[in-house]
Amino acid sequence: MHLPGLERKLLDLIILVLWLGIVAALVRLKLHQLSFLANDPAFGLYGLLTTSYLLFRLLCLLFYHPVYHPAPGRPAQRVGRVAGAEEGEGEGEREGEGTCDFYPSVTIIIPTMNEEKAIFRTIEACCRLDYPSDLLKVIVINDGSTDGTWREITRAMDVFPQVEAVNWTVNRGKRAGMVEGIRRSQSEIIVFIDSDSVVEPDSLKVLVRPFVDPNVAAVVGHADVLNKDRNLLTRMQAVRYFISFRIIKASESVFNSVTCCSGCYSAYRRNAVLEVLNEWQNQTFLGKKCTFGDDRSLTNLLLREGYSLLYASEARVKTIVPETWRGYLKQQLRWKKSWFRENLIAVTHMWRRNPGASIPYYLSVLFAFCSPLVLVRSLVLNAASRWAYLGGLAILGALYGLYYRLHRRDGLWPYAFAFVFLNAFIFSWQIYQAILTSTDTSWGTRQVRQALNPKAVEAEH
Repeated sequence: MHLPGLERKLLDLIILVLWLGIVAALVRLKLHQLSFLANDPAFGLYGLLTTSYLLFRLLCLLFYHPVYHPAPGRPAQRVGRVAGAEEGEGEGEREGEGTCDFYPSVTIIIPTMNEEKAIFRTIEACCRLDYPSDLLKVIVINDGSTDGTWREITRAMDVFPQVEAVNWTVNRGKRAGMVEGIRRSQSEIIVFIDSDSVVEPDSLKVLVRPFVDPNVAAVVGHADVLNKDRNLLTRMQAVRYFISFRIIKASESVFNSVTCCSGCYSAYRRNAVLEVLNEWQNQTFLGKKCTFGDDRSLTNLLLREGYSLLYASEARVKTIVPETWRGYLKQQLRWKKSWFRENLIAVTHMWRRNPGASIPYYLSVLFAFCSPLVLVRSLVLNAASRWAYLGGLAILGALYGLYYRLHRRDGLWPYAFAFVFLNAFIFSWQIYQAILTSTDTSWGTRQVRQALNPKAVEAEH
C-alpha cells in the first residue's frame, strides 16, 4: 500500500465534498435571497439570475469531455462536445471519427513585435511539436520590432528548416501580421500562437483532432500562466486563467459556441477563415480601424456563420501575463474595449445558437454592465443586502478556489478569493471606462518581456 497516494486520494475526496457543500451553500443563500424579491426585487432577481447562470455553467462541465489523441490504430476517445447540440437534437456524446492517422497539414503563424527575450523559445517549442514534420510549417511575422527580435528569428531559421519569416521594418499591427500569414499558408489548418507563449509537445495533435467534423471552424487550447510565481498578481491571474478556460470555455464548448478563441493558442480551418477574411481584415468601429481584439473578432464572425467552435482542454500552452498592476489594468482595458465592440455585433446573432449557448451569453453581457451598480446598491444604498452580497462573493471565491485545487496542486487556490473580490470592487468598473474610451485604438504601454528560465517550463506538471 502506497500511503502517500492514498492520502492524496483521501484529500481530493475531502476537497470534492467541501466543493459540493459550497455549491449547496450557494443555492441555500440564493434561496434565502428570494425573500428580497418582495422588498428589493432588483437585487433578488439579480441574485437569482447569477446563481442560475453559475450553476448552469457547472452543470455543463458534466457533459464536457476533453479531446484526447489516441494510441496508434485506436479510435479517438471524444471530440469534446455534444453532437447535435447546435441543432438541439440531443443525440448524446459523439465518438471521435477515424484514428490517430488524422493529421491535417498545419501552418503555425506567430506575429511578433519586440519579443527578443521570448521569440526563439516560442519558435523552438513549435518546431519540436510531436507532429509529422512534412505537414507542419511555421511562419513568423516580425512586425516592425526595434530590438533584437529579427536577429532571434533568423537564428531560429538557421536551426529549424520549416520556419519561414517576414520582416516588416514598419509596424503594421498584429492583425495585418495574422492576415499575411494566412495568405502565405496553403495548409488545411492555421494555428495562431502569441509570441510569448510555449506550447506543450503533444498539444497540436489534440488541438486539430476536432477538425474531423467538417462543421468545426475553430478550436481553442488551454492556456496556463508561465510566470505565475512572480508575485500576487501573476498568481491571481493563474487561477483566473484556469477558471476562464476550464469552466467558461468548457461549458461553451458543450454547445459548440466558444465566444473567444484566445490568441495565445487557437486553430482555425483555413477555408472557413477565408470566407470572412476581407471583412475581418478591414474591420472598423466608429470610423476607426480595429487594432486589437483580433481573436474575439474572428471568433465572432465564425459564430455568425453558424460554425462550431470548441475548446480542447488537453491542448496546453503556457503564456506570460503582466507582472505589474499598471500593465495588467492596461491589458484589461484593451480587452474590455474589444469585448464591448464585439458584443455589439454578437448580440445580433447569438440568439440563433442553441439556447444552452445563447441564454448564458446574454446573461453574461447583462452581468458585466450591471455588477458594479449592484455592488453600490448592496453595500451603500441598501444595508440589508450587504452581508448577503459579501457572502455571495466569499462563496464564489471558495467555489472557484476549490475547483482549482481539485485540478492543480500548486497551492495557488486561495488566490481565487483575491480575484473574485478585486474583480467585483475594481476591475468590473473598467467596462464603463472601456465604453467611454472605445474610440481610442492604441494598445497602451507595450512591455518587452523578461527572459524566463527555460527549465521552469519543463519543471511544471
